Amino acid sequence: MTEIINWLTHNRKRLSFRAIEAELGIPDTTLNKAVRGQQALSKKWVQPLEKLKEDMSN
Repeated sequence: MTEIINWLTHNRKRLSFRAIEAELGIPDTTLNKAVRGQQALSKKWVQPLEKLKEDMSN
């Protein structure tokens, strides 16, 4: 899980967290709060985020 948070943090300026949340069905502000350490990222979102990361790498 830490790896995906690190990736989000590193690419924060290049990514639209709102667009990612909308596409994956993640509740609003979840990614922003997770990156800031205000909220833990639920395990159920890790796999969809890792797939998105992989898809973006190709």
